[in-house]
Amino acid sequence: MGFGWAYIDCAGAAHETGSAAGPTGSVQCYHKEGNSQGHASFVFVTSTNTLHLTGALNISGAISASSYHIKNVVNMDVSGSTYFGNTNDDVHQRTGSFAVGTLGSHRALLKVDVSKLTTKVYGFAGRYRRITGNGGISSGDYVIGCSGSGNQTIQLPSGSACLAGTHLLIKDEYKDRSASAKVFISASNHVAGYNIENRKFYVMVGTMPAINLYTDGTNWFVY
Repeated sequence: MGFGWAYIDCAGAAHETGSAAGPTGSVQCYHKEGNSQGHASFVFVTSTNTLHLTGALNISGAISASSYHIKNVVNMDVSGSTYFGNTNDDVHQRTGSFAVGTLGSHRALLKVDVSKLTTKVYGFAGRYRRITGNGGISSGDYVIGCSGSGNQTIQLPSGSACLAGTHLLIKDEYKDRSASAKVFISASNHVAGYNIENRKFYVMVGTMPAINLYTDGTNWFVY
């Protein structure tokens, strides 16, 4: 009894030391007069090494398992934060449309419609980064502000380092840039095979110009 285990004599209900009752494989609990009894709703199946429970389960402590399989979930109402995944190569895939909104509001801030193959956002903010001199754009950048006073060379990532369809917005933010100073957009540091509109460089001229770019996974194009 020191380790929480008990010996149950299953000789029969009339045995003086107590007995166990219930279906084969049923998990036993105290019944009365030193006897134990199981039920068909809580059964351990030895052939599959599986514990079956029919009904509700209330846990006051933690659950530890190598995996969870939950099906036919209608609603999840959880307080606090929820985390998925523990490595950068984890993929969490779902089937069907998806919507994110504020509590008590029917307005969807983010909505994915699989029937229309569209993603709709209520407001959008891409990653912004300011470059004061010469610098390179990372694959995770979206809006680049060029704030250097003289010539600046901004190096694009190669299209193969980004997803096809990746967009970039580059803006000259320096209002007092001299007429002789320009912002040069470089196609992956002159790497052979990568271009912007079939050119190695794109030159931004004028007063505080801007440019929008997208890639097909190889080259960059202006739009």
